[in-house]
Amino acid sequence: MKKIFLIIFFVITFLVSFAENNLKKDLFKKSLAGVSLSMGSYFFDEQIRNMTSDFGFEFGEIIDTKVMIGTSTALYVSSYFINDEYFSKTSFQSLSSSFITGGTILALKLLVGRARPYMNQGKDSFELFRGIDSDDYRSFPSAHSGLSWAITTPYAERYSKWLYAIPTIISGFRVIEDKHWTSDVVFGSLIGFLTGKMAYEKEFYISF
Repeated sequence: MKKIFLIIFFVITFLVSFAENNLKKDLFKKSLAGVSLSMGSYFFDEQIRNMTSDFGFEFGEIIDTKVMIGTSTALYVSSYFINDEYFSKTSFQSLSSSFITGGTILALKLLVGRARPYMNQGKDSFELFRGIDSDDYRSFPSAHSGLSWAITTPYAERYSKWLYAIPTIISGFRVIEDKHWTSDVVFGSLIGFLTGKMAYEKEFYISF
């Protein structure tokens, strides 16, 4: 358990340092708030699960991670048929941030080995590298949340902040469906948002 928390602490420290060096001051403050929220939500994981466990919603198959990345790829491909430089740049930023986020989150899932809520092993069930063997131990962090924020953020920053409603709803359903603890969702969302925001602010773009 101590090793797991040291890994998570290292990742959080890296995120804070990364945000400080690569993002604007106001966004850096937001990233600190996000880290604090993620750490704080851990202490309320069980209580929140108890409040949402009776909802009985199943929404995950519609928003599978493969569907998310496929949609992001399709939007990027479509940019070649639309004479809009901003859309082309934004779709590339969205796609690139989704791959960075997806890779980061997958590595953490396999390493940390946190049991999903429906396993009924409690919020403190971490087992190093257990995620390699079973998806049931890939709760931390949430890939659906991270990818949805990574994909949406460049579009939301470019076109409308209302688009942030999409990843917010997706993230919420991951808790309601009992697939993730709240802290999994908050941390995954933070990774996706920061990656998408950096891609947008740094104007990631490669023209083919």
